[in-house]
Amino acid sequence: MDLVTSLKSRLGPDTVARLSFWPDQEEGRSDGARVHVAASTVLIGPWDPDGPPQACGECVRTRWLRVRSHSERTLRTASQTDRVAASAPWPLDVPFVVDSTAILLSRVNDPEFGDSIPAVPPGCAFVTSLDLVSLQTETMLIERDPLCPGCSTWVGDEPSSQELIERTSIGSRCFSIDEYDLLDGALVNPVAGVLGNAAVEDVWSTTTAPVCGRVDSRSSTDCAELTWSGQTPTYNRSRLVGLLEGLERYAGSLRRRAIHPVMATTNDPLRRVDPRVMGLYDPRTYRDDPNLVPFDPDREIPWVWGYSVRDRQPILVAQRNVYYAGLLGADRFVDECSNGCASGSCYEEAVLHGLLEVIERDAFLMAWYGGAQLPVLGGGAELGANAAKLLNRASLLGYRVDLLDTSTDTAVPVVTALATRMDGGDGYLVLASGAALDPIEAAESALHEVLTYLPGRAKQAARRRPELLAMSTDPALVRSLRDHAELYGLPSQGKLAATLASPSREVTVQAMAARVGGGWSGNITADLIRIVDHLADLGYDVVVVDQTSPEQERRGISAVRVMVPGLLPMDFGWSRQRALLMPRLLNGPGAVRILPHPFP
Repeated sequence: MDLVTSLKSRLGPDTVARLSFWPDQEEGRSDGARVHVAASTVLIGPWDPDGPPQACGECVRTRWLRVRSHSERTLRTASQTDRVAASAPWPLDVPFVVDSTAILLSRVNDPEFGDSIPAVPPGCAFVTSLDLVSLQTETMLIERDPLCPGCSTWVGDEPSSQELIERTSIGSRCFSIDEYDLLDGALVNPVAGVLGNAAVEDVWSTTTAPVCGRVDSRSSTDCAELTWSGQTPTYNRSRLVGLLEGLERYAGSLRRRAIHPVMATTNDPLRRVDPRVMGLYDPRTYRDDPNLVPFDPDREIPWVWGYSVRDRQPILVAQRNVYYAGLLGADRFVDECSNGCASGSCYEEAVLHGLLEVIERDAFLMAWYGGAQLPVLGGGAELGANAAKLLNRASLLGYRVDLLDTSTDTAVPVVTALATRMDGGDGYLVLASGAALDPIEAAESALHEVLTYLPGRAKQAARRRPELLAMSTDPALVRSLRDHAELYGLPSQGKLAATLASPSREVTVQAMAARVGGGWSGNITADLIRIVDHLADLGYDVVVVDQTSPEQERRGISAVRVMVPGLLPMDFGWSRQRALLMPRLLNGPGAVRILPHPFP
């Protein structure tokens, strides 16, 4: 007899469940279970000293599985024939463990025990783990899973109005990142963290104090990792930035609301964004890639409701253009990334930053594929002390950084930081971009990002030299985000990208700011409307889908996906460059440069 059987006999069959990778085939769902048994852990919960817990046993199972190790997650996706059976009952039936579990369960049900426990945050419950190796116990928070089949009620999607509200601000944010409540313990913990089991500090970085993490997520084709990181001068601030990024990616990968999409064809008489305007791949890509399906306007696909900021009315958007880890095969006509996903303290702030990212990426692609030679932003005192400090830090690592004016007809200042290794060695070129109404803020954003990549780029180029050399002669081998950036760590390739800079041309901070009326106004909504109106004059709409997850909403965070149909989308993989086929690029002033972009 194994431990699960003994616990069921002692505590009742409905109270105990195995933390199985395949619950549907073994024991069914575990909604009502209060004791969950894994190979080396027993979990007691969810429980709440103040009343019924705001999570269920299925939430425990789902959250726990998402923070497992790579090997366990690989097992999770294995087929029935690939599974390995235990040679004996496991976990072992140890009477002490049965007694300990029963005592813990009775303890968390004791009202007097609850008097010594802090209040549970909204949407959360407690879960207590008993380590079967060390016999240590630890109590942590678990947040209700918004897609849990045990405690979620699914509804249909409905259009809604998203009128903009006046928001005062300091620069591009309404308040400091330090004011978010992110450190309650539910986002990162070893049992059921929303964003993984740990936030890891990288003590070897020479430019920033990075903090990063990972959690299981599902991509279009398999079970994959959702990674996040914060890169600032201090670990405490990097942790906050990383958690915000993790929540943003968590919300943008899959819809975290129990809402059914609208099923319809593109030709149905409903107001919608035509996916063809968002960009499609070359026909040869659909022919050669079994994970993609050619777009068919007569095929029924899932849609979600968004909102046209320009026209002030709801509009449908293909789910595939909104969430980049959708699971349906019929709509797999494109593999999106996080273009235009952003978060903020309110809807308006999130929309502004999502729109700035869309404009930034479009501007870089227009410059790269258009073969532009960009003017250099003048240095000196006008860039400010912070930018000067960042430039000096890059210089200490052996890099010269040129700040390039990458702005286009969108009239938003875009700056690309182009770092080149002064001795001409491996890790030759690294770049990043930033966009803001204040050119100095755009420059600092680009500098902060480029500094995060500098320490490891030389080693990456040396380690992958044979692969990267092959890519330099056969661009079809460039298949991932990593390939695009690391290819230009080779000196021979990096020198091709260095032609973006035109040192003989300079532009001042004042000239860049003057294009948009002098920077931020102190009213985020007014700044947003100014950009939207300018894009409307160019013939572009701004479409927003609210992606806010319950986990973000409880913390006062809004998340959105912003789209500007017709602007160039950022893609990774040479065969998947939609930008090369889009009218905005093809109607540009110069010949198209057929060379993989180096955007990180």
